Amino acid sequence: YLPVLLSHALFGIIVDALLALSMTGRWTASLAPIPIVGSTSLFVWFRGIDGYLGFLCILLALVSKVMFTRGGKHIFNPSALGVSIVAVLCILAPSTFGYIDISEQLNLPPNMAEVILLVALVAQTRVPIVLISLSGFITMLGCQAIGFSAGLSPYWPAVLLALLLLVTDPATSPRSGLGRVLFGAAFGFGIASFDVLLAASGASTFFAKVLPVPIVNYFVPHFDAAGRWLRAKASLVLTEQHNGRHIVVWLMLAVMTLFQGVKEGAFTPSMHVVEQSRHIRTDGSGRVTCEVNPAHCAPFSIAQEIALWTSPQHIADHDR
Repeated sequence: YLPVLLSHALFGIIVDALLALSMTGRWTASLAPIPIVGSTSLFVWFRGIDGYLGFLCILLALVSKVMFTRGGKHIFNPSALGVSIVAVLCILAPSTFGYIDISEQLNLPPNMAEVILLVALVAQTRVPIVLISLSGFITMLGCQAIGFSAGLSPYWPAVLLALLLLVTDPATSPRSGLGRVLFGAAFGFGIASFDVLLAASGASTFFAKVLPVPIVNYFVPHFDAAGRWLRAKASLVLTEQHNGRHIVVWLMLAVMTLFQGVKEGAFTPSMHVVEQSRHIRTDGSGRVTCEVNPAHCAPFSIAQEIALWTSPQHIADHDR
């Protein structure tokens, strides 16, 4: 897929240049479209006769940055809006528009959820965004607890990616602490709602993790306004000065939940068989289970994963 990504990047730079020239008469070369291309490609791939949809996602994302603004800033997360518009086409006309469900492939590495948690720390320590992820995560857990879910888990790597690194874009999220809490909770409820709605309609729930993003982006001023209206003593602990404490609370909740067997529930033996994953073992009955693949089911099994890749058997197989 790398050639497709490179073509998307080139296309994004060309579109960025044309938009700048048409609106201001000048263009300063930059790599600004590259993050949008990368973010889009973390959630959906298009190939073959549907390959043009990937370019459409990039086009819509870049156009949205200049067409939909508020206070001099773009309203919507660009890549989320581009993917969401194309998602509607794929959902309404699945026989005409197709995509590759990469959320399954994203779940194949043994420690993808843990890697996403660790990578997100880089952003969380620099920008006070963790309250969005924390409230969204708790809301999704609450929806699951009352049965309002079709199966999407906040620990599914693709969902975790949306919670930690997509909806938390500082440019399109609230500024106040309480506003971020309300924003994250709305996003978590949005994922659960689209999950249930799409499943009930017989459609794939693949896009449920992205579709709520433009919706909550649009209501950002309202979340901040609600935060000001609800301001109380409790809101003082939600200020940026307490960001370090917020991160600690998030990590405690995330790690504690991870040790409650969620990785076992996310383990998909059938996908490993289809994708012919390396280092997947079968038991005496020929089944792919957690018992014989502990690296895939034990939390923070990074050392076990490294051991698999550096084992003499793997090196011998690679040499062959």
